[in-house]
Formats: sequence, C-alpha cells, structure tokens
Amino acid sequence: MKECITSKQMVALITLTRLSTGLSIMPTIDIRPYNQDIWIMILVSIIYTTALMTPLLFLANKFRSSTMIGYFQIIYGKSIGKVLGFFYGLYFLINSFNTATIQSELIGSSILTDTSESLIVIAMMLTCIYCVSRGTISGLRSVEVLAPVSLTIVIILMMLGVNNFKYYLLLPIMADSTILDINLGAMELSTYFSEVFFLTMFIPYLENKDDINKILVKSAIYSLGLLTIIVIICQIIFGVEYLKHSNFPFLIYARSIDIFDIVERIDSVAVVAWLITSIYRVSSFLLISVAAFREIFNKNKDEKIILLVLGLILSSTTLYAVNTRSVIISRGDILFLKNILFVFFVVIIPLISCIVYFIRRKSIEGKGSYN
Repeated sequence: MKECITSKQMVALITLTRLSTGLSIMPTIDIRPYNQDIWIMILVSIIYTTALMTPLLFLANKFRSSTMIGYFQIIYGKSIGKVLGFFYGLYFLINSFNTATIQSELIGSSILTDTSESLIVIAMMLTCIYCVSRGTISGLRSVEVLAPVSLTIVIILMMLGVNNFKYYLLLPIMADSTILDINLGAMELSTYFSEVFFLTMFIPYLENKDDINKILVKSAIYSLGLLTIIVIICQIIFGVEYLKHSNFPFLIYARSIDIFDIVERIDSVAVVAWLITSIYRVSSFLLISVAAFREIFNKNKDEKIILLVLGLILSSTTLYAVNTRSVIISRGDILFLKNILFVFFVVIIPLISCIVYFIRRKSIEGKGSYN
C-alpha cells in the first residue's frame, strides 16, 4: 500500500515553515506602510498570497498524479521540462540557503555568541541532511507532532507578556497610511512565502487530492493570522520605531518577559520553538530540491548521491556567507533578488505554463498524460 500525506500534515508543514520567518527576521517591519498599520497589511496579504499562487494551483489540480517537475515535461516536452525543473531545483536550494544563513546569524549573534559560526553551520547542516535522508513520509509524520509543540510555545510566550502591553501603540489606525501603501506592502510580503512548492512537489503523495485548494487557503489564513498576532504583540511592547532597528524582534520580546523571577532565560524556550520551525524550513526546501533533481536524472527516492551533493553545496555556500557578512539579514541586494526570483518562479513561469497547456490541451489529453 502506498504511503500518503494527509491534508492536515501538509497544512501543518506550510504553516510551521512560514512561522519561521515571523519568529526570526519579522520582515513586515521593513515593508510598507512602515508604521503602526503593518498588522492590517499582513491580513490583506492573505488575499495576495493566495491569488499569486493561482497558476500553480491550477496546474496542480490538472496534474494530480505528477509533481511540478513531471507536468512541466508533459506540457513542454522532456527536454524543456527538465531544463525548467533544473532551475526550480536550484531555486528550492536558494530558499534553503536563505533560511540557513538567517538561522546561523541568529544563533551565532544572539544565543551561542562564543561558539564558532562554522561549527554552528556544520551542526545545523548535519541535522538537516539527516532529516532529509529520512524521507518525505517520515518528515511529514513528525511535523504533525512537532508543529503543535512549537505553536503552543509561541502562544504561551505571547500570553506571558500581557502585563507589558501598551495598546495605544496601535493608534491611530489608518491615519498615517493609504490603501495603496497597504496593498503594495501586502504584495511585497507575499514574496517571502514560497512554501506552495511543498504542495506542488508532494501532490503524488497527497491522500485526498481534492483538498489542494483548501490546503493552500487554510495554511495562508493560519500562518499569516498567527504572524499578525505576533507582530501586534511585538508592536504594543516596543513600538514600530524600535522594531525597525531590531534584528530578531520576537527573541527580544521573549527576553523582556518577567514572571516573578521564577523562570530564568525564558528566551531559550522561544529558541526551541524557532529552531523547530527553522530546521523544518531548511530541511523541507532541501528535500524538494533533492526530489526535483532525482526526477530530472531519473533516480529513485532512495538514491543518496544527489542529497550528499546538494547538502555539500548548501553547507559550503552557507559557511561562506556567514563568514563574509557581519549582518546577513540587512542585505538589501539579496532581498531585491529574492523578489525577482519569486515573481519569475511563482508567477511568470506557471502563468506561461497555463497558457501553453491551453494551447496544447487536446494533444496532452489525447496522450492521457494528466490526472
């Protein structure tokens, strides 16, 4: 009997990995409208996050028995399809790299300050490579257990800071922002979330393929809804201006919690939640990168060489980055490139693929190549 992934597990994976971004760099602070109304922008981004994924969702629903690497070969032919698959495999690896560098920066600068950054990267990479080696099904089963743990920690930490809340820091609402600012910010925030590819690469394993649309919508509501609450809490503790100059706002918030001197270093609890989300994010993007290259080179899921090669590339580039840049998360040039890559891989190529599909629809259906 073929092992399957449940809709619940997929929603948990996408929600958990998106939460990693909010618990670390909290990108909303540096996005329009740059003021106390950023929480409104996050809520609006739920619409854009879902809308921008429409071409990918359409293709996923049409080719339910194939990964996106597989249906690119159906739509464009094997040669062009494999070339596109190769670049998508690299894009997935870049996403894993971005998270790995942020994770190394946070641990090295805020937690294990006396530990070599190279040692931190090596330990992290070994952990992530091991997680990927366990396979897709094992990873998705574990996320069903660890996601509630991480979310529970985050929720408890948010409740513990209630005595320090300054609600007036949310005011005035929409007095300093325009509708255009809110919408532009929402569109930009959407480019931080490429987790839809977990769904498009794991569709063949999905137990109920009728839930594809529901999975994406639910994960967007859950993850961005939770991110809204996290941002609001950090905002009513510190204010927007303070957050703009903070590298890791949620960690700073956790360190500000004071509960009768009973618990010392409560920020270590926040680190546990953050590590769970970050390791899953790095591992998941590495996993789909490995899966993409295995499919391109016609290797089975137990083949390990591709994992070792990509793991070595990821480890080497992460080591180079953390040892040559002092503050990784302040790299405006990389963020601009990230936005360009997102538009290209999430919107433009899938949109063109939809057009080509409609042009070649009869020949594709005639070959019995979809669903």
